[in-house]
Amino acid sequence: QRKDTALLMKTDVDYTIKIMIIPLVQNFVQSLASTSGMTIQTLNDRENYLVLYTLMVLPLISICDEVTFDDLWEDVILGKNSLDAATFSTVLKMVQDRFQCLGITCSMVGRSLGQDSSWPECVDNAPSNRLELAGYTPATDESLSWSKIDLDISTILSLIVMEATPLAADIYNNGRNVDDANGKYISINGIRTPSTADVQDLWSSYLAEGNGYNPTSIAQHAIEGTAEFASASPLKNSAAASLALATIDMHIATLDSMYQAKTACTAKDQQQASSYWDRAVAITIGWAEGESEGGSDTDGHLIFQIAQELCQHFDSCDDFGRSKINNLVVEAFRNGLEYARTFQCDRLQSSIDTIATLLQAILVDSLAFHTQFATANDDTHCLL
Repeated sequence: QRKDTALLMKTDVDYTIKIMIIPLVQNFVQSLASTSGMTIQTLNDRENYLVLYTLMVLPLISICDEVTFDDLWEDVILGKNSLDAATFSTVLKMVQDRFQCLGITCSMVGRSLGQDSSWPECVDNAPSNRLELAGYTPATDESLSWSKIDLDISTILSLIVMEATPLAADIYNNGRNVDDANGKYISINGIRTPSTADVQDLWSSYLAEGNGYNPTSIAQHAIEGTAEFASASPLKNSAAASLALATIDMHIATLDSMYQAKTACTAKDQQQASSYWDRAVAITIGWAEGESEGGSDTDGHLIFQIAQELCQHFDSCDDFGRSKINNLVVEAFRNGLEYARTFQCDRLQSSIDTIATLLQAILVDSLAFHTQFATANDDTHCLL
């Protein structure tokens, strides 16, 4: 009961922090508009105010999107003297598109009194506008929330580097960006243990015999800086946690969700089958990959991004620079959704087998890549 009360308090604290972000964003937008000449209201010392509020907002964005942080730093801080209507629209749109990352919405920020039709429209990724995942169109609404599990990972990795391990461990154990229909947080630690028999067998196979070494604890140990990571640098712990979270914890969770979809398919429960299948897609691809076919070149923290980063090293990119393995994964997910919705459960199992094999191929590529570069003193490549 005490733990439940603490988690409820954590939810309230997190919500309070999100509310505190809103005036920072509002002042940033107003200062940006004034400096760019987009409002008749001119602020005294406007450029310094813009720098001040930019320095307040950008670090919050950097936790889940370092690329956008870099772009905004260049456009706003370094380019503050050349801001105009065109750069204003570009910058504001980038910030608006990261409201999900900040845990706020367009309606919470509101509309500026000086806003007109030349300002970019702020549109939340509401369930009625279901977010596509790297070209996959979900059939259910909850996939948007589940896809933000990669924001938990991004935040965890940033906190590890900052040596804020208790905060990183709290997000791993209790969650932050993903919640269920009742508003209760869903954590990585809470979904990494499988519930289906097929995946439980795989989970058990991770347990090494003889020396008591447990690979399923790598992510937790790396986050906490304990056991084999007690003497490692924060950068090495972050790299190890990144790989372990994507290739072990979330890999297992993906497989488990697919087999839960198979169980629901057998029971002729279309809603549950589609929901579990969309969940599997969401925690394989992630929110940061975006909606476009093939996802992002650099964003993301799940196994989908690992395949994208590795394709250039294994001659497995297509003509557009996208991972061929990821293309096959998305195709298999699309087919699987159709099979789940039409109760073609044998074909659904075939899709599961195909996806599982493709994910294994990503693991093999990752192992080969990191084996080539990993050394005892290397903080970038961690051989798991």
